[in-house]
Amino acid sequence: ANYPFYASYYDETRLNYDKSFLDALDIFNKNDGCYTTLISPSSYLFSTYGYHWAMDVSFLHIRKLAKTPSQVGKYLKNLKLILITHAHADHMEEQTIRSLSDTDITWITPSFLKDKMLSFGIKEDKLITVNVGDELSVGPLNVKVLEGKHFRPNGGGGIETVGYLIKNENGPSIAFPSDVRNYTPNTNELDADYCYAHLWLTDMALDPNKYIPKSYEFADFALSNSRKNIFITHLFVNRPQDKMWTTTHAEVARTSILKKSPKTSVIIPRYGEIFKLSTQNINKEI
Repeated sequence: ANYPFYASYYDETRLNYDKSFLDALDIFNKNDGCYTTLISPSSYLFSTYGYHWAMDVSFLHIRKLAKTPSQVGKYLKNLKLILITHAHADHMEEQTIRSLSDTDITWITPSFLKDKMLSFGIKEDKLITVNVGDELSVGPLNVKVLEGKHFRPNGGGGIETVGYLIKNENGPSIAFPSDVRNYTPNTNELDADYCYAHLWLTDMALDPNKYIPKSYEFADFALSNSRKNIFITHLFVNRPQDKMWTTTHAEVARTSILKKSPKTSVIIPRYGEIFKLSTQNINKEI
């Protein structure tokens, strides 16, 4: 009777995560286009014409359930670039960062995280600090730093955050708003080919009367980033049951997006699935 509703997720992670992670690493063998894969609730690997990069790599709760996170120093050492959005440990995890600190990886972080990154062992010559509005080129990528929206409206709590818009001359554009608590749509739509939308629908995950109306605000915000393709992620973050968002909630959000924009592709990815990105629509690699 006390078996929590999300326990099956943890059981599945114990059984299958290591295989899924190793499946995800096949992205490094793909050099003929742009590819993406999910490796934790809000951590992503990419291959952009053979340039390998990542966003917010963290294995916070998965470390307790699987073996491969303790070996990321071996598996991810050949990444060229990792970007960080904010200091929450499911996005910026000290153990993972330290395990990659002796590699040639370049790190892009907001300037307010510089001291924290240095304290985690990242060498200053491997660290690029940025501020909202900055735009820079790294490898084949053009990186624009977006204003974060992790603070709640009306003086509510939150944490300093940035987002990123990643472009490539020959490939699709990708918007990363990161964690959002203020779903006011972007004044100027980003019109990205893809948006990674991190699910949050109030603090009432067990109350449909609260989270279903919020899903429409989530949909409006996600669509202001991309009307073509939206990944819904940030599920099963290690939180209390009444604040944990699951695939059931993601399906509610997906329905809300499609009601507003039926032609938008909305995907709820699983760990290790590899998707080929284009300027048209999402394609899962078979």
